[in-house]
Amino acid sequence: MDPEATVLVLFAGLFFFALPIFLLVRSYSLGRQANSLEEENTALRDELRGVVRRVNSLETALKNLSLEPERTGSGAEASTGPNVAMPAAPSVVQPKPEPPPVQSPAPVAPKSAAPPAVATPPRQQPTVQAPRPSPFTLPEAAAPSHAALTPEPYRWADLEESLGANWLNKIGTAAFVIGVALLLNYSMHYLGPQGKIALGYALSIVFLLAGILGERKERYRIASRAVLGGGWALAYFTTYALRNIAAVRLVTNPVVGFGLLFAVAVAMVAHSLRYHSEVTTGFAYVLAFASVAVSNIPIGALIASALLAASLVVILRARRWYVLEPLAIVATYGVHWLWLNQVFEKIGGRKPFPELAASAALLFVYWLIYLISYFLREERGAKEQQLLTASFLLNAAGYLAVVHYQAFHPELRFWFLLGTGLVYLGMSAYSRRAGRRWGFILASTLGAALAIAAVPYRYSGRGLEIFWLIEAEALLIVGWRAADAHLRKLGWIATEALAVYVLFFDLSPRFEIWQPPDARMGWMLLALAGAFYLNSRFKDRFGSQADEIDEVASRLSPGLATGFLLAAAWVALPFLWTGLVWMVIAVLLNEAGRRLRDHVLHICGHGSALLAVARLLSVDMLHTDAWHNITLRLITVSCSSALLYLSASRGGFSKQAGDKAISGGVADSPWLSRVGGPPAMYTWAATLLVAVLLWNEAATAAIGLAWGLFGLALLEAARALHDDRPLILQGRALLLASFGRIFFADLNSTARMGPIPAPVLTVTLLAVIYFFTGFNSDENSSRARGLFLWLGTVSLAALCRFQLQPEWVAVSWAAMAVALYVLGRRFDLLTFREQSYAMAVLVGIRCAFDNFYQVGPWHFTNIRIASVVSSSALLYILFGMAQLTKGDRRAAFAQRRSDQAEQKRAQVVRALLEMYPQHLFFFVPTILLTVLLSLEVRRGFLTAAWGLEALVVFLAVLKMDERAYRWFSLLLFLLCAGRIVTVDVWNLDALGRIVSFMGLGAALLAVSFLYARHRETLRRVL
Repeated sequence: MDPEATVLVLFAGLFFFALPIFLLVRSYSLGRQANSLEEENTALRDELRGVVRRVNSLETALKNLSLEPERTGSGAEASTGPNVAMPAAPSVVQPKPEPPPVQSPAPVAPKSAAPPAVATPPRQQPTVQAPRPSPFTLPEAAAPSHAALTPEPYRWADLEESLGANWLNKIGTAAFVIGVALLLNYSMHYLGPQGKIALGYALSIVFLLAGILGERKERYRIASRAVLGGGWALAYFTTYALRNIAAVRLVTNPVVGFGLLFAVAVAMVAHSLRYHSEVTTGFAYVLAFASVAVSNIPIGALIASALLAASLVVILRARRWYVLEPLAIVATYGVHWLWLNQVFEKIGGRKPFPELAASAALLFVYWLIYLISYFLREERGAKEQQLLTASFLLNAAGYLAVVHYQAFHPELRFWFLLGTGLVYLGMSAYSRRAGRRWGFILASTLGAALAIAAVPYRYSGRGLEIFWLIEAEALLIVGWRAADAHLRKLGWIATEALAVYVLFFDLSPRFEIWQPPDARMGWMLLALAGAFYLNSRFKDRFGSQADEIDEVASRLSPGLATGFLLAAAWVALPFLWTGLVWMVIAVLLNEAGRRLRDHVLHICGHGSALLAVARLLSVDMLHTDAWHNITLRLITVSCSSALLYLSASRGGFSKQAGDKAISGGVADSPWLSRVGGPPAMYTWAATLLVAVLLWNEAATAAIGLAWGLFGLALLEAARALHDDRPLILQGRALLLASFGRIFFADLNSTARMGPIPAPVLTVTLLAVIYFFTGFNSDENSSRARGLFLWLGTVSLAALCRFQLQPEWVAVSWAAMAVALYVLGRRFDLLTFREQSYAMAVLVGIRCAFDNFYQVGPWHFTNIRIASVVSSSALLYILFGMAQLTKGDRRAAFAQRRSDQAEQKRAQVVRALLEMYPQHLFFFVPTILLTVLLSLEVRRGFLTAAWGLEALVVFLAVLKMDERAYRWFSLLLFLLCAGRIVTVDVWNLDALGRIVSFMGLGAALLAVSFLYARHRETLRRVL
């Protein structure tokens, strides 16, 4: 598209759409304000008239009161009638009787020959005072003022009138001026340069004369001022064309051309100021900028724009106007931008051009003009403050944008941005001294931003972060020394921006791809960490000047500093040493928090410790790199665990009254208090690290034993520390883990330690540890004691199951039952006795499901007989021991039964087993032998064998006061009789029947004889 057409479309859109809408809204607002002021003025006039009338009435009343004592009695009586009758009218408003009203002197006039002034109120009564009978009725006089203050609603007729009489005029004027500007650029053979210039000036004079003449009449004043603005804009452009447009160039001397243009600008300013109209002046300037922009813009047009800007600054300073400047700034830099586009089109792209230095100088002049304009005016209100702020920002944005658009020397960007930023910082100092708060805020913010933005253009990759840090710290220090919150906010924002930059541009690439250690970056991060830690102490220096931003930033700084410190260790150190250094950092932070009583440092220390533990578990534990034949994880994890235990034992975590900083503000949480607070968390983490380290470093068969020994060491340490509960729980947890390890790994291990299988050594030692822990447990923790005693017994029983021949497992368990019962009686431990009962039951189950099926030979007999008989013999030993201590158990049971609380806690089965253990020890082996006879004796002799067994049992228990045993023998006899009838008679041969019958008969006779012989004894027992 043609440049002229582009410019025409641009300014046509501006004048025909955007500008009319803006001016319409502005005119509507001003119209409503004028109407409101006029109505309020009318109301005040009415109210003033009412006040004057009331004053006159009061003066008349006072005169009547002064004449009343001189009247005669008849005159008084004559005047009483009217005085009493007249207040009836105003009684509607004021019920109280008042002094004689203004109308009372009417009847007295003929008699007293009062002056005519006294008689005037009756003549005014029917006309003026009819609505207000009394001069003291103020609400009625004030009522019109309230109604007058309410503006009438805006009508569509007003909008139509405003469009027709005002805006169409302005739009027409703008269109005509632009058309003349295009005409002067157009080549016409029949109208030369002189004719075009003469035509331009003639049209300008016509517009000016029409505006001057029309402005004298009230009806055409608004439209005439728009015509005036168009005339001056046309005159300015025609003068500009004399020197700068080739088609009409008549002046070749640049000094003469500039002088003519300057003279027209001065005349335009002086004439527009006569009317004190911001709209008229603004319209003239906008048309002047537009007329310059629609042509092929030479470098002289930019000088004209600068001249317009300078003249506008003078007007704004003189008239204290604010609305015109933002539009003028946009127009000035817009014209320059259009000129650059035309230059680039001529030279074929964005590349250096000859007028680059002049363009830069002009841009600096624009910027300086509008900057001076900002400081020449004061902020009178919120609206003026907003307009000045918009002008300041538009000037800076326009200057930087256009300079960047024409910049072709990247090496100079650093110096340009830094210099501009320092200039703005200097202006902020001037604004602060001059009391321009908003100017100080804008200039300091922009200056700091430009100074920070300048650094990457020179120091990118070469200590960029350090320079940013220096700038941020300088802002903080200056804000602290100058007691200025805004400078401190800029400093805090700079530090946060620096943190974000480091995270996304320095550290983020290392998250994606592993990179070797970088000592330089590590030192840089270390410097950042130190600076941020020092920043966190600034709040103590701020004192009363600290605000909420300072408080929040001071609390965030230690966290950011800790992040930089951890990142420095991660970036600069070898791969497997990072976790240990992180743990050292955590301990140092906790120590610093304890000494400085800073709970934020404690929180940072806790976070660092958590990250260190996670790093050790997820990284160090998985690598087997060695250092002098020692794995690095053994060094790093061991040292880290020691630091955790040391940190937990330090006094920084001890609870003291009113000291929130001790635990980082988290020890007061209920869930953490239940487990012991931060010290418990630290010891748990250390224990976890050591346990996992033992898992990775110890041999497979020794892991359980290592856990058990470490758990025992923790329990002993807890006892030395006066029963430290977290350590007790950790030790017990490790012992439980070692117990589980026995069944998952140790019992199935095939490793050997010399001639001894590894499980025999490890499980036996673990059982000893369990028994030792159980015996040394506190008397108050009876459950823990019983648990560990059970763990020891179960471990030994499982070891027997996996290490002995299957047929001898039951025998070993029976021997354990004997040993446990003896120990239980010896040390009066109910747990051991209960284990003995359990082992007896297991012996019976083991024989029933395994030994009864073992038929291999063993010396002179088979393995089944040997194992079952041996197990039964051991259980009979227990039976004998139980029988011997039966009296003691009865006495103890009677004493326990008297204790109701103990009786409620005891379970029924446990109580019965404790009271009658001999029944268990009798019936289990006896039943085993009975079943063994059924498996070993031939079918023909089984009945006789059972009968013999029944006889032996009867003889053995005859003198015992236990009816259950005798009933067992009798039931066994009945079983024999039933077998003879149901089995032997039908299935055995003659010899078998003979043996069965004879044997059973002899046994029954013997039992009968014994019952008869020992009748008295049995009665005593029964």
